Formats: sequence, structure tokens, C-alpha cells
Amino acid sequence: MFWRKIVTAIVSSFLLAFTFSWYDGFSFNLFWSLFYLNLMIVGTYGITASLISDWLSKLSFTSRVAQEIFSFLLHCAAGSVFQIVSLVSAISFFIVDRLLMKIKIKWWTAAAALVIVIILFFVVAFWQCHSIIVYPVQMKNMTRTKWILQSEFISVWSY
Repeated sequence: MFWRKIVTAIVSSFLLAFTFSWYDGFSFNLFWSLFYLNLMIVGTYGITASLISDWLSKLSFTSRVAQEIFSFLLHCAAGSVFQIVSLVSAISFFIVDRLLMKIKIKWWTAAAALVIVIILFFVVAFWQCHSIIVYPVQMKNMTRTKWILQSEFISVWSY
């Protein structure tokens, strides 16, 4: 069950980021920013809230339909804490989780999904910052070395 929640967090974060990044034409930077921000929140708060809401719904009701309705309401209540975007995220998490219930997800599936997400994070981060150069420069009449960080996006001088 826990492994399914991890895969659910990844898939629902992807769907949410993909949906909201089309607001004003597709933005690659907005997509990856939303994906990883949502994944961090859903991966911690969302999975915990989902496990608790599923447990409380099974504890409170014997009917499967009543359990699903109560669990959905608890997902929405937990998601509404951070306003409308998190409510949409909680609803998409609930739907994806219920769809993935039909599939047997093993621990290595969740581990492979996490490894792929981590590798993509570093690939995108290095791709975005591919031209960053850090090198020391000895300035005249100075005893310290000045480090210069230059990029196509920023140019920072620090001592």
C-alpha cells in the first residue's frame, strides 16, 4: 500500500504540473518547478494524509461505498489546507490512487520510479545550468582570491 502511494504521488504530481503548465502556453520551466514542488509536498504531507484518511475510513465504516466517500472527503479536507491548488492535487491524488488499486505495485516499481525522478531532476538541473563557470581570479593589489560565478542567466561576484 505504501509503495502504491509513492507511485501515486509521482503520477499525480506529473498530471498536476502538466495541467497547470498549459495556462499561458506550455512552459518547460514552470512544468518542472511545479512537478518537483508538488512532489515534495505530496510525498510528505499527502502520503501521510492519504494513509491516515484510508485508515480512518476503514475504521469508521463497513460499507465499501461509505469508506470511499469518507476517504474522498478526508482527502479533500486535508488538501484544502493549502488552498485551491492543493485541493486539486488532493483530488487528483485520490483518483490516481483508486485507479492504481487495481494494479499490484511492488517495492522495486516504486524504487525505480523514484530513481527515475531523481535522475531527471539532476539532468534538468544541469541542463538548465550547463554554462555555469566557477573559477578563481587573483585581482591586483589584493591578497585574497576572488571567486567569480558566471552564467548565461546570472553574473555574481563574491569575495
